[in-house]
Amino acid sequence: MRSCLTVAIEVGHFNLEQGEESTALLPFTSGSASYLCVAAVTLEDEDTEASKGRVFVLTMSNASHVSMSVVASQDVKGCPYALTSVNSMIVAAVNSAVMTQPIHCINNLSFSCRSLSST
Repeated sequence: MRSCLTVAIEVGHFNLEQGEESTALLPFTSGSASYLCVAAVTLEDEDTEASKGRVFVLTMSNASHVSMSVVASQDVKGCPYALTSVNSMIVAAVNSAVMTQPIHCINNLSFSCRSLSST
């Protein structure tokens, strides 16, 4: 006779704002805290391309269940379509620009913007 063990894992749940769709995720740690950086675009019915979005950071608490709360958020003009980390910086690609944010300043989210241009 076979026995079956079922394990349920609570991942956590966070609702985006109305009309938002997530475009990129970046999990990272700073000190002993765990975070999830989320890029989201807001699409309106009449838009042919995205004109606004936001990049925000969720803190992940690992008590008896996973809970997420926003610790920082910044609106951006355009679609944030990629996130990565480089040298303790969060890097977001937004349309034709690259935005950077030091991870150690995560509670004061303020991306600096660098435009990409062909030279």
